[in-house]
Amino acid sequence: MDGSTGSRDMSIGFVGTFDVNNYGDCLFPDVYRAELARRLPNATFTLYSPFSKAAEILSFDEVKALPTTLDQPEFDEDCLVLIGGETLGVGHSMGAHLVPANTPSHYLRMWLIPCIANGLGKTRFFIHSVGIPPTLSHLLGPASKILRSAERVSVRDEVSHERLKGVAAIEVDPVFLLRDMLPQTDWERTASDALPAGLEAGEYIACQISPIYALGSEEAWCREMVKLMRMTGKKLLMLPICHFLDDHEFLAYAKARIAAIAPELASEVICLEDDLRNVRATAALIAASAGYVGSSLHGAVTAAAFARPYAVFAGSGGSEGKHRQTLLSAGFDKGTAFTIDSIADCFQDCAGSDLEGSAAIARQRASEGLDALAEAILGAPVSTVPVDAQDIAEIAEFDRARITPRKKVRRAIRRIMRRLPIVKNTYRRYMFRRRFHG
Repeated sequence: MDGSTGSRDMSIGFVGTFDVNNYGDCLFPDVYRAELARRLPNATFTLYSPFSKAAEILSFDEVKALPTTLDQPEFDEDCLVLIGGETLGVGHSMGAHLVPANTPSHYLRMWLIPCIANGLGKTRFFIHSVGIPPTLSHLLGPASKILRSAERVSVRDEVSHERLKGVAAIEVDPVFLLRDMLPQTDWERTASDALPAGLEAGEYIACQISPIYALGSEEAWCREMVKLMRMTGKKLLMLPICHFLDDHEFLAYAKARIAAIAPELASEVICLEDDLRNVRATAALIAASAGYVGSSLHGAVTAAAFARPYAVFAGSGGSEGKHRQTLLSAGFDKGTAFTIDSIADCFQDCAGSDLEGSAAIARQRASEGLDALAEAILGAPVSTVPVDAQDIAEIAEFDRARITPRKKVRRAIRRIMRRLPIVKNTYRRYMFRRRFHG
């Protein structure tokens, strides 16, 4: 499809985790707005998240809160689109979304409630290029039936497709179109404004890892970064991605540890002082780099979109996890490291591949998926049946059942730490110091 597909006025609500300071989650609305605006020039866009507070790194100023109950949901938009991430899940999160235990979890608010609205003929609902976390694997039966109340469902990889066989198509993650969102000169200007003084484009490898990926292997990761720097002759620019996981604190300790392991490289590791920067600035820094290394799926997707070499650590996901499978669906068969001590070699292997050719394939596949989404939105509503009450009850029961007494205590501690950031930060610094120094 070339150009716009229609001129009819319509309002579209994007649904996702736009209330969390995480790079990938906050990047989705930028890409979807740019791409759908080309295809639907008279459309207006709003955002929905479990909470109404927009993340600080988001480009949008306003986020609406999703309904908190499963009864007769109401939305103002003509249609809703669930976009990005592993959002087809179930169960109350111990991470960023601590919603009240007696209400639907953030997962159910994002997909079950819009499915109910669509099945009742109130608001059209589309699910586009999402992943399925392990939390849904226990309930694929009722979930598959519920998802048939959405007009259209697509997932971003083969593993997710197999889990929902017969329900979902595969459509490539639209972030592979990031390069086309702005003119090249705008990306270069954004990167120049964000780079610290004295650091030039192409001199560094953008580097990020969240603490949960390095847990128990912090020393090995630091030594692998030293190996990578020596192998490539490049500096490291440390970029926090999952801000709510205290990446910035962790990377500061990692910088100190790398300096202790290799004193001659101490000045070659840069941590940005301002850790809360707009997602476009982070994307531009990755685009202007000599490559990417880390644990963020969308850090790697950004590098791939701009044809930069990368090595993304898959963690416990392995070959069936989101990193490998999302990249593979887009046509990238290199760049996923399954062990920390293989990261540097993985980066070099990726650098020797046809990155421009793979990026072109990924853009084409992602564009075709958005063409299909735009055509479905413009088309006549597809008749679906209301969500079965028994399926709703089964999903809702499992949603609550996962909150064990132990998790209730942990949730209470998390709530206290969020209200007292100084306590949380002090605890995090202690834990990072303990892991690095014993």
